[in-house]
Amino acid sequence: MGKPIHEWIERMRAAHDRADREEFARVRAMTQEERIAALQAASLTAQRVLEVMSPEARARALEHRDPLPESTVKALRALRARAKHARP
Repeated sequence: MGKPIHEWIERMRAAHDRADREEFARVRAMTQEERIAALQAASLTAQRVLEVMSPEARARALEHRDPLPESTVKALRALRARAKHARP
């Protein structure tokens, strides 16, 4: 008989956590030039994907907004306020 579902879920969660940590470490180790190149590549890919979409699908994709969690919005607001006060 197979493993109980909760064991499978925990193994999958651990595998995803491990993959996330590896990806974070890879990105942290990137130079500024490598980050710029990655951003350029992602931007070009997104542009190419949009070009092959139907006009309706493209419009829906461009109108879509994925809102940030309220905790992130508050943190960004606080960072902006600190940066504004820190300027000479």
